[in-house]
Amino acid sequence: NELSATFWEEFTEEIHATGYADLKPKLIQVYLDNYTEAEIDHQLAYFSHPMTKAITAKQPVVMQASMQVGQAWGQAIGTKIVDRLTKAMEDRN
Repeated sequence: NELSATFWEEFTEEIHATGYADLKPKLIQVYLDNYTEAEIDHQLAYFSHPMTKAITAKQPVVMQASMQVGQAWGQAIGTKIVDRLTKAMEDRN
């Protein structure tokens, strides 16, 4: 038995309406338990700074490009390993 689309729409609405209110006090306590007021003030200033906003806006593109570079590097290393193993096996015979 599948649940109706209405069920999921209503459930999603409820989560969106109450989720933040449920999480907020718990998350505030996590921060209060781990950071001083001065550290929190510094974080707020840092994340509000235009340069920080510009940098974080670019992070998804930088991460994607970095993953592509790493993948290409890994493939090149894999090819080198196969080539060297093949040569080593040929030299043994």
